[in-house]
Amino acid sequence: MVAKMKLNSSIVLTGILFSVNNLLARTVAVLVHGTWATSESWCQPGGGFFETIKGQLVKNQIPLLNFAWSGKLSTLERLRASQSLAALIKSYPECVKFILISHSHGGNVSMGASQLLSDSGQILTIYNLGTPIDFESYQPNMQSVRYCFNIFSFGDLYQPILGYYQRVLPCHPRIYNVLLNVDGRYLNHEELHSSMVAYSLLELGASLLKFDSTQILLAQICGQRLKSIDVDLNFATKLVQDQKLQAAICWQLAHPELGRN
Repeated sequence: MVAKMKLNSSIVLTGILFSVNNLLARTVAVLVHGTWATSESWCQPGGGFFETIKGQLVKNQIPLLNFAWSGKLSTLERLRASQSLAALIKSYPECVKFILISHSHGGNVSMGASQLLSDSGQILTIYNLGTPIDFESYQPNMQSVRYCFNIFSFGDLYQPILGYYQRVLPCHPRIYNVLLNVDGRYLNHEELHSSMVAYSLLELGASLLKFDSTQILLAQICGQRLKSIDVDLNFATKLVQDQKLQAAICWQLAHPELGRN
């Protein structure tokens, strides 16, 4: 009887380990918030963006985790967050792949984590949404990342942070720079983590792979559905206009007394 019980226990344990291994041998998605967003609801379970992304991922049985960091506007805090995110990824077996969905400086946290992962190849995709681009300090390590989708909007006045940051990442065969237009307009910084973006985000990522990543792409969403993706032939002109707007805002902030006249 004792031997039989031991045998059955071994079978049960083997079955449990097999189930756990199957559970782990999959893709995991992580939502990374940006500056000052630690306690905001959109990036937490129950929040609109989180639950909409979760609903899209569940179709492929991909779980979604929310990664919380201090959210302080600090290079050191972003480094610490990158280290914690890299440690989270390393805590999984190498067979587990990750999708990182990041808003604002959360994108720099995700790209920073990729630099700490060497050439592990564990990150399938980084989705940057309105990430302030400083490619001298933050770039995705494309030895560890399969694809990076840098999604931005000219309606987002926070991303450039008064000209200190850029909107696009350097050209790379697997980095896609995408200008987003929703229902005929450019979204602001907060709207980039809205449910209307979340509904189409994964579809957008999959569709981008058909295009040349060396071009700036214009993606249009209409009624929560991806309507079209095209090469943006007018991007250079739009960028000049955007930079002039940033310069005008800086000038106005430097001379507030003149704005009252």
